[in-house]
Amino acid sequence: MPINATWHRQHPMPKRPTLAQRMDWHLEHARECACRPIPAKLEEGIAEGQRRAKPRGKTTATRPRTKPVGRARKGRAKPRGA
Repeated sequence: MPINATWHRQHPMPKRPTLAQRMDWHLEHARECACRPIPAKLEEGIAEGQRRAKPRGKTTATRPRTKPVGRARKGRAKPRGA
């Protein structure tokens, strides 16, 4: 089957797609264009029903980085210009 260039322009694969996004894209691609087969690894996952996306990067919540806070001065602050 020839390539459906219009479909390909309107439906680019997302950058760094999750497994679920890849599966969805390839399933739609097979319906609309089918210029090539679904990769075997994805086809196995689709057949098994693996649709959960794996998280990318850090998986635990972390505190935002802040500047270290200096020690508080004891006593009164010096007046400016003194």
